[in-house]
Parts: sequence; C-alpha cells; structure tokens
Amino acid sequence: MSKIRHFAVATQDPEKSARFYEEAFGFVRVGLLQDHPLGEGVFLSDGTVNLAFIAFSTDQTGHGTDFVGAHHIGILVQNSQEVIERAEALGAVRIEENASNSDAQFEMKFRAPDGSVFDIAGTPWVGAESLDG
Repeated sequence: MSKIRHFAVATQDPEKSARFYEEAFGFVRVGLLQDHPLGEGVFLSDGTVNLAFIAFSTDQTGHGTDFVGAHHIGILVQNSQEVIERAEALGAVRIEENASNSDAQFEMKFRAPDGSVFDIAGTPWVGAESLDG
C-alpha cells in the first residue's frame, strides 16, 4: 500500500513557521529548500512524515503565491510508473516533473480531478519513513 509521507504547508515565512512546530511539538529539522525554482523552505520530521513549510515562488494550486495553508500531500509508492499511469488514467494532470538530480524530493506533481495537488515519489522524503518502516 502507498503511504502519505509528505505534507506541505504554504507560508510566507518558512523559518518562523518551522520554529513554531519545532518548539510546540518537538519536530526535528531535517533539511532546507534553498535557491530552488519551487521556492524556499524548511523540512521537519516526526520520524514518519516529512513536514515542509515553503514560501512558494510558483502558483501550483491556483491560489496565488501569497496563499498560506495546506498546499499538497506527498505519497510514497512502490512502483512510481505504475501509479503515475493509474493516476493519469483516472484524470490526474501532471503539473511538474523533477529531474533525477533535483533536491525537491518528488518525481511528479499532479492536480487531481477535484483540484487538489499531490506528489508521487518512489523514495522517501528526508526524515520520512520508508514503505517498509
């Protein structure tokens, strides 16, 4: 079974947002997104899920780059190509594909038929548990 292993929150101040969740809940800082076309951000983890706070520089949701709140989920899958084909057959539309050397940590970003946005990845996000874990 595929697993949710990434949750992204759009924020105007990733550092401030991350500090709050570190201090309030004890989440651990596991990475940074810097000088990237997607934007700037901070990655935290609870040991199972990667929680990203990102100031997006592109509008992937249709809410604008000043939007703050739940942005997208990331789903870790066993066979990326199989799931990508199934998602597209069900009406999902590709928004973005990452090069294999990208530090964005996902393979494909999609818009589901309902307008929600999700990532598909074959390898865990930094700080996220594997499918075996």
